[in-house]
Parts: sequence; C-alpha cells; structure tokens
Amino acid sequence: EQAVFIAPGFRYTSKGKSFQKDFQNIYGYPPTAVAAYAYDGMHLILEAIRKSGFDKEKIRDTLANIDYPQGVTGSIRFDANGNRVGPVNLIEIIKGRPIIYISRF
Repeated sequence: EQAVFIAPGFRYTSKGKSFQKDFQNIYGYPPTAVAAYAYDGMHLILEAIRKSGFDKEKIRDTLANIDYPQGVTGSIRFDANGNRVGPVNLIEIIKGRPIIYISRF
C-alpha cells in the first residue's frame, strides 16, 4: 500500500544530454545515474589535479572547495562534511500513486 524511497535528484544539463547521446551510441543503452555520477566524479578529480598537481593533500583541499558548474548532473559543490550539495527526490508511493518531493541538501 505504501513505500518511501530516495532517488537521484539531478536533471541532465545540456552537457549531460550530450553525454547521454554519446553513451547511448557507444554502449547501445542509456546511461544510469551511476554512470553520470562516475563521469562527473572523474572530471572533478582531473580538474583538482589540474589545479593542484599531484600532491594528495592539495587535491583533497581543492575538491573540498571546488565549485564545478559544468557537470553532466549539474553544478557540483560539497558541504563542510564532504557531501554533495544538490537536490534529492524523496518519493512516496501511496496506493500505487507516486508523490515526489524534491529537497535540497
């Protein structure tokens, strides 16, 4: 009768739509949210290395303070605890009908 769960809250950016198309062409199926987050994660790491070199403490500090607006899943920033700041969909299903609540954390 009732269920509640959390789902990724991002919507693909224009860069993300290009990522979707390229992924589909290469692999023959659409990308999952995990693929999109992995793609963004790798680009964040590369950006941090470009800005700070190969020193692991500098990379960590750069990532902690990064503001990366061009992710395929949207703008990427982290809070003081290292959690990504952004939308999360809280979905409640009551009698087969979904109710979606979008929250920012």
